[in-house]
Amino acid sequence: MRIIYLHRELPPSSNKIYYNKGKGRGLLAKADAYKTRFSNGLNQQLVRQAVGSLDPNGLYELRLLFLMHGVGNSGWPKKAKKRFRKMDVDNRVKLVWDATSEATGVDDRNNFILQAFKGPVETPQEEGVLLLVQEIQDVSLEYLLGLFLVDEDGSIDEDVYHDILEQIRRV
Repeated sequence: MRIIYLHRELPPSSNKIYYNKGKGRGLLAKADAYKTRFSNGLNQQLVRQAVGSLDPNGLYELRLLFLMHGVGNSGWPKKAKKRFRKMDVDNRVKLVWDATSEATGVDDRNNFILQAFKGPVETPQEEGVLLLVQEIQDVSLEYLLGLFLVDEDGSIDEDVYHDILEQIRRV
C-alpha cells in the first residue's frame, strides 16, 4: 500500500505554530488551519486513489519532499557567505506528520521511518509538500540499520554495519 499526495502549500515553521497559555500549549489559528487544509486534501487523495482504511496497527514509512523556492543564495560566493539560505525542513515536519495521522487514522507512533528532503523549485507557485506513505513489514534493528547505512550507490559497507551493530548491542 502506497499513498502519494502533493499539497501546494508549505507548512509554517514549528518555531511559529504554538502559543502558551498558563500551563498549556496549543496550535495557533494559522497552524490549525494549515493542518486542516492538509488533512482534508489528503483525505480527498485517499478517495481518489480508492485507498481503504489503513491498518491502525500497521508499520509505516513517511517521506516528505519539501518543495522550496529561493533555497540558493544568489549572491554566493561573491556577496553572500553561505551558498544556501536558512530554510530548514526539520522544523516543518510536525504539522504534516500530525495532519497525516489525522487524515489516515494511524497514530504517528506507527511511523518507524521518517525521511525529509528539501527540493529546490524555480517559482513560488511550485512550492509545497510531496508526501509518500507506505506500509512496511520489517522494523527490526538489523533491517533499519541497513537502510540507515545505505550509500548513495545503494551499497552497505558490511564491516561498518557489523561494527555499529556490535556497538549498539554492547551493554
